[in-house]
Amino acid sequence: MKANLLLAFIAVVMVGCGTTQTSSSGSNEQYLVHTLNGHTNVVYGITWSPDSKKIASGSIDSTVKIWDAVQGKDLMTLKGHTNGVGRIAWSPNGKYIASTGRDKTVRVWDAGTGGEILKLDAGTDVIFGVSWSPDSGRLGNGCADKKARVWEIPSGKLLRTLEGHTGSVVDVDWSPDGRKIASCGGDKTVKIWYALNGKLLHTLEGHTSTVMAVKWSPNGKELLSG
Repeated sequence: MKANLLLAFIAVVMVGCGTTQTSSSGSNEQYLVHTLNGHTNVVYGITWSPDSKKIASGSIDSTVKIWDAVQGKDLMTLKGHTNGVGRIAWSPNGKYIASTGRDKTVRVWDAGTGGEILKLDAGTDVIFGVSWSPDSGRLGNGCADKKARVWEIPSGKLLRTLEGHTGSVVDVDWSPDGRKIASCGGDKTVKIWYALNGKLLHTLEGHTSTVMAVKWSPNGKELLSG
């Protein structure tokens, strides 16, 4: 059975096998713009470039692809991961793409050339979520080893390790003001950390199963998890 990954305007609708589709919406209709063929296995991660002109996708085929969002053209394939790619994130300044993998690494790529800038040994198990600081100078990641980590970019220096979860850290998200990091995971909690020193500020409870995603509101006053 074939399923497709859809990008409906800005929202991710569903993930599927080997293809990426983009759709657009007007005032009264939605229509398919492109089907992006090229990956050879399930597509797990997608992201827009800050200027909305390009799309990056990550796949279990161990590659990241960059696409022209207007023409649907496959611009380049980024190779380096030795196992499947999970989440990907484009830096706010547009210069970098970060990807996480089953190979226990985070890779940072030059978004213009496709060259690998950094290979971060970002945990002792599968790497899940990844998020950029608003100034593109730091990168956070979550790992199945129950820890989140914060890196300096482009030096690749490990700035701090966030410890407190009792299950896999599945997702992380940086607050819009850059002062806090939210994380969530297999222990059914959301945690909020002070980005400057890694201090745990809050543990939010209420979920009854693994928390798969966490996202700050644009104004930084609210946090969405699910």
